[in-house]
Amino acid sequence: MSHPSKWSQEKKFEVVLRALRGESVAQLCRENEVSATQFYKWREAFVRGAQEGLKDKRNPQNRDPVLEENRKLKKLLAEQLLINEGQKKLYQLESEGS
Repeated sequence: MSHPSKWSQEKKFEVVLRALRGESVAQLCRENEVSATQFYKWREAFVRGAQEGLKDKRNPQNRDPVLEENRKLKKLLAEQLLINEGQKKLYQLESEGS
């Protein structure tokens, strides 16, 4: 089967979407000169992408571990800065009272 060396992302999306809407996979493959094997790889990638997109990002197990660590470190830094500011003010008050 002759075919373009590469199909655009838009074309792959269109073909997979048409199949998901009920069009014949065999007919779509013929029309677009793509093998059934290739089509099913596209469909699998489409489904994986959809699953990833639907993950609950509020659930820590679905978050990027690097971004999650970054968030925790920023929180710790902010807490430490507040403690330091409080200690400075306390020291100033103690110095003024002596």
